Amino acid sequence: MKLQVPFIQLPLQFDATRLAAEMDALGPDPWREHPNKYPGNFSLPLIAVDGDPDNDEVAGPMRPTAWLERCS
Repeated sequence: MKLQVPFIQLPLQFDATRLAAEMDALGPDPWREHPNKYPGNFSLPLIAVDGDPDNDEVAGPMRPTAWLERCS
């Protein structure tokens, strides 16, 4: 697959303590196991089609999920 546009490198700066606190506040429930059950590979859907974290489609109106809206 060839991308139609090049990748853009964004500056990687964040407050690790704040990020850890936000992830802890969400708890374990929203985290999804990898479909192939790779050990230690989990994801947290923050943006999804129509904001539905259970929707794995990639086409449609992308909106924040409830998990993202709970973060500051």
